[in-house]
Amino acid sequence: MRRVGLSDSRSIGIRDAGVRKNFYRRERPDSGTAIYDVEWSLGQAETAALSLVSNLSARWPLNLDDKGKIGQFFALQHLRGVAFRQWHEDHVASVLDEIRANPEAALKPHPGRTTTDGIEELTVTMTSDTYRLTKMLKLVRCVGIVFTSMHWSLVEFHRGRLATSDHPVVVWPLGGGTSRKPSANDLQAGVTESLEVFMPAGPTHLLLMTWRDQKSIGTSVHGRGRHLATANAFVVANADTQWFHEPDIDPWIARGRRPPLGPELLAGYDLSEASGSHRRARAAELANAEARRDLSNDPVEVVSEDALPASTDRI
Repeated sequence: MRRVGLSDSRSIGIRDAGVRKNFYRRERPDSGTAIYDVEWSLGQAETAALSLVSNLSARWPLNLDDKGKIGQFFALQHLRGVAFRQWHEDHVASVLDEIRANPEAALKPHPGRTTTDGIEELTVTMTSDTYRLTKMLKLVRCVGIVFTSMHWSLVEFHRGRLATSDHPVVVWPLGGGTSRKPSANDLQAGVTESLEVFMPAGPTHLLLMTWRDQKSIGTSVHGRGRHLATANAFVVANADTQWFHEPDIDPWIARGRRPPLGPELLAGYDLSEASGSHRRARAAELANAEARRDLSNDPVEVVSEDALPASTDRI
């Protein structure tokens, strides 16, 4: 494990890696007692996906059920941390400012309750852990739809030099151009407005998601040292407090501006194809439709690999 900003690594146990105590704790609205149901739910998702991720190369190509579990798992990794909490707090603060500026447009009249009362009640609700965590779980379903709907490639490297972090999912925005400096994700941009998404799935394998209007590749793609160093640079830049690598390995980390991985590893893939992708447009429709529904455990619709782009599957 290496802490962000430091140059020395130290060995730690797996159970101590990336741990945040009570980060998903909330209080029961009626009694105020602590409840850990969200953490339990996250644990269930991890249990369903981790064995698949650790055996990804052996199971490749994935069936739809496995792809859905892994897609939801990495959606969870994308949204479960400090970056989402800050984004959510900023968003709520902006919404509440708009309501305070024009309460008549946002609040319905209620007998016996003043406008000030209404704003105070809304503030308590929207700034609560329950509201934030419910929003997170709902968006995880939406992002999971997007990830599962994307074109997947498994990139393989000869040596176990891939790094991971407490925020391992990297989203390259459509507006990122043909090169950019490694930096943390901009959650405001959204995952459908992306050129590619990638994340390490072990020390020798990287999962690369793009918007190709083709069936996902059934065999692994061989990456080179420069691709590994680029992936590591962005994964480390996206870390909050910790990042990780295999013991006794010097992880290669690129410096300066770097090109995206998809155009170098997938022949013909570029910004133009991503921008005009039918798969991307359909995935956005499905995710937006899910965002309008109440939070549930019902199956979701994703873009089908069998009849792009119109066909969908339920998982």
